[in-house]
Amino acid sequence: MSKIYDFVVVGGGPSGSVTSWLLSKQGFQVVQIERQKELSRKVCGEYLSPLGVDILNDLGLLEEMKEFPKVFGMKIVSPAGKIVKTDFPSSETSLGYGLSVNRKSFDTKLLEKSTSSGTELKLGVAVRSFSKTSSGWKIQLSDNSILYARFLIGADGRNGIVAKELGLKIEDSVKKVALHCFIDKKTDNERYGEMHILEGGYIGLDPTGKREMNFSLVCNADEIIKNNGKRECFNAFIKKSPLLLNEFGLLGRDVEINAVTPITNSVKSLLISGAALIGDAAGFIDPLTGEGMTNSLWMAKEFAARVKEKQSTLFDFDNASIDFLKMKERNFKQKSILNKLFQVIIKYPIICELIAKFLQGSKLRGDTFIGIIGNIYTPLRGFKKMITKG
Repeated sequence: MSKIYDFVVVGGGPSGSVTSWLLSKQGFQVVQIERQKELSRKVCGEYLSPLGVDILNDLGLLEEMKEFPKVFGMKIVSPAGKIVKTDFPSSETSLGYGLSVNRKSFDTKLLEKSTSSGTELKLGVAVRSFSKTSSGWKIQLSDNSILYARFLIGADGRNGIVAKELGLKIEDSVKKVALHCFIDKKTDNERYGEMHILEGGYIGLDPTGKREMNFSLVCNADEIIKNNGKRECFNAFIKKSPLLLNEFGLLGRDVEINAVTPITNSVKSLLISGAALIGDAAGFIDPLTGEGMTNSLWMAKEFAARVKEKQSTLFDFDNASIDFLKMKERNFKQKSILNKLFQVIIKYPIICELIAKFLQGSKLRGDTFIGIIGNIYTPLRGFKKMITKG
């Protein structure tokens, strides 16, 4: 008789590895599937927000991530060049700093943590298909092997197979594209990230090394056509910012530029009976507030916690999934609304300038605002603090 795992986790990123690790620690039989033979750096800002750092700390993983440099705040630059330099506020519940992470190293560490707890890893193998059985799921892999599991977890990203095959994936617009590269500066980096709001898009910078800067541009996809290619498009936006042009110059032919589209991911639901989506696979709005990895870690932690608390009968994980869904919707509601509001605001330079002027008027306002972005404060709590104390 074939072995039946309690959980099959598809995906070797942060959400998949932390979920597998936590479930294995609880005594469940877990198999994790990652299609890459070796993990690699991705088109990603590689920025972990203060909440993400706090989650690592809560899980006892922060000490293992000490190789990654801290980020103490953000520099926000308006379309007209107004600079708002902020520091992440610390609190009783937050250490008050983020991390710049090399995704290959970060993801590999978490994958190794997963296997150290007893997770069985299938590396370099993809899911070809899966089907429902009386006891769970039958999963066909690309090496022609077959797995059986009671519960299926899709942690395979925005374009993963699990959401598509379950009928949960909603096709997203390709109106926006993310262009990404790495640039080495001539001087050492400050330990501050940067967000440059520009007409027609925005550029995010993350100091991932002593001089290496992770450079990301988000703009409408038609800008690439209009500017005759990715490099020319990137350079057209750099030219809109005297600060960026002076500090980095234009991107030469030696700089490799990668692109991702669509950058959003929409799903009908996070779950059906016997299966759930976590991480980017569970929905991704936009990288503006830089919390993709943070959301992945939060979902992994909370899903495993719900399984531990809500399993009413042997191998019945649906109650845990439903409770996880309710908690996720409640926790992300305010931030989702705020993110959509930001998408509207950045289209209007005059509004951006007014907000920048308001934030420049008080150090507390700026730090509180970045505390909202970093999930140190909920939006309602943060805006109340800005108005009453700023």
